[in-house]
Amino acid sequence: MADAKRLLIVDDEELARQRVRRYVEQFDQPFEIAEAASGMEAVALIRDFQPQIVFLDIAMPELSGFEVLQQFETRPFRIIFQTAFDEFALRAFEENACDYLLKPFDAKRLHKALEQALQRVADEERLRALEAQLATRDGFLQRLTVKQGHRVRLVEVNDIHCFVSQDHYTCVYFGEQLEGIVDLSLIRLIERLDPQAFIQLHRNNIMRVAAIVSLSLTRQGEMLIELVNGMKLPVSRAHRRVARSLLEQYREQ
Repeated sequence: MADAKRLLIVDDEELARQRVRRYVEQFDQPFEIAEAASGMEAVALIRDFQPQIVFLDIAMPELSGFEVLQQFETRPFRIIFQTAFDEFALRAFEENACDYLLKPFDAKRLHKALEQALQRVADEERLRALEAQLATRDGFLQRLTVKQGHRVRLVEVNDIHCFVSQDHYTCVYFGEQLEGIVDLSLIRLIERLDPQAFIQLHRNNIMRVAAIVSLSLTRQGEMLIELVNGMKLPVSRAHRRVARSLLEQYREQ
């Protein structure tokens, strides 16, 4: 199967995964197939298996299908969403030309979606437009998969103090100075985080507003923001007024 495309089936229901696998195996083209029973497994397999096509269930515990996609800087694979009836989501899929299967579906409908997926390249711009539309109802990024060595853990965004760009990595600090790495750049994070909860005051960091404790100036005139975990992060000159205003508002609450 040297020429077979890699295909990932993501669904928390085993029978649903088996049905999709059976339908895919009936298609007139071979595929190398992997399965994920949860959002966390999906994130790991997307990184390691590097699928070219993903059948992605939306409603899953822990991480939903959309939250799985939010963990990645770019999505260089074609996605076929699987969903139960949701008028808002279906309208969003159609308006942004994203492929979807409405449960329950048969082999003929899956094969049609698969043919369409094979004929087009992955479209990051189209996917971002879909996310922006769904964010008006479903909100911003709520959970992140964080790498700590060989371990991957799920962290609530509200537990995060800050993100810092270091040596081409995005480090995340949470809890009692626990540290990990996320796949997303600061550019992507600031797009997906709630702007009322997180702010970027320097090109190398993003901080949670509620984690800010104080402001200070060094002898060299550099402004620093101190966070509840003791970290001190620089503020760019262009954002000093915003930083002072934020701290005043926080103290008044």
